Amino acid sequence: MRSVAAQGSLRVLPATGNAMGGEHLPEHLADTRHVTVVLRLVATAAGRLVHGELVDPDGASLAKFLDWEDLIEALQRHLDD
Repeated sequence: MRSVAAQGSLRVLPATGNAMGGEHLPEHLADTRHVTVVLRLVATAAGRLVHGELVDPDGASLAKFLDWEDLIEALQRHLDD
């Protein structure tokens, strides 16, 4: 399952097809890598994001964010490393 922000709240959608929204997938598995991150979120009872943190599997902080756009930027920076 994947989650998306909808008008400031969190809703869960089933994961279908390419999670990158139509981007071309590599033809060979050798052109890919597996990345594991932990997403820690603080949200209101209504599902509004208060703040969050992206951490590696060992618990080391990779980035902190206050909104969904900052989360996406933090993920992109991590993948670009």
